Amino acid sequence: MKYPIAIEPGNEKVAYGAVIPDLPGCYSAGDTLEDAFSNAKEAAELWLETQIEAGGILPKASKLEIVAQILISEGGISALLILTYPNSQTSG
Repeated sequence: MKYPIAIEPGNEKVAYGAVIPDLPGCYSAGDTLEDAFSNAKEAAELWLETQIEAGGILPKASKLEIVAQILISEGGISALLILTYPNSQTSG
């Protein structure tokens, strides 16, 4: 499963924000773009593991193109990355 990760711009005063749109409430931040991605990846993996341990179904990943269009229309993003998670238990 490949989940898009949106990285919101940061600078020397504000951290980069990271949001995983398909995982409700899953977000993170980092002082650098690399830190934001690494922290988001960790947050997403914990979110997914918790969902599986609770017996839940993993949400279906959105298509990258659709997420990109929505996020770009809402405001600037620094990067749109993909988290690959090796579990096929998904909904929908």
